[in-house]
Amino acid sequence: MSYISEKQLPFGSIVISRYLPYEVVLTYQTITFEFIVLSSVVVDVFFASGLAQLSIQCKILQKSIRTIIENSIESARQDKLVIDTISDVPWKYLQKEIEEVVTRHKSIIELGGEFEDITNIPALAVFIGMSAGFCFIVYQVFMVSSPFFFI
Repeated sequence: MSYISEKQLPFGSIVISRYLPYEVVLTYQTITFEFIVLSSVVVDVFFASGLAQLSIQCKILQKSIRTIIENSIESARQDKLVIDTISDVPWKYLQKEIEEVVTRHKSIIELGGEFEDITNIPALAVFIGMSAGFCFIVYQVFMVSSPFFFI
């Protein structure tokens, strides 16, 4: 086994590394790095999936708005009314469809507001953490004498 003084670690040396073999410290750093990356990816995927869900809900709402008249005509015909033109549809059927669409729209707006409230702080934390990590990486790159410090 080789010790730290003979090789450099990819993420810099840590205080405990003087007393442990190189392979143990390297394994520790690699596993820690994987968990940090995984946690960042999970948070980013959560943001993307939430926005995708809101987008899909808006597309469903858009389709509902386009089909208000057809749905009103269908509801009136189910009640055995004779509908020849759009103007023959009674207001109560149109009103019912419009109320459903407006209610769905309000729900989507509330969902978007809740999603924004939930994701504000985590998004800021990820941004600050990634910025700090980037600063440390740039600092480490400039402090290493060899361009191939991980060999």
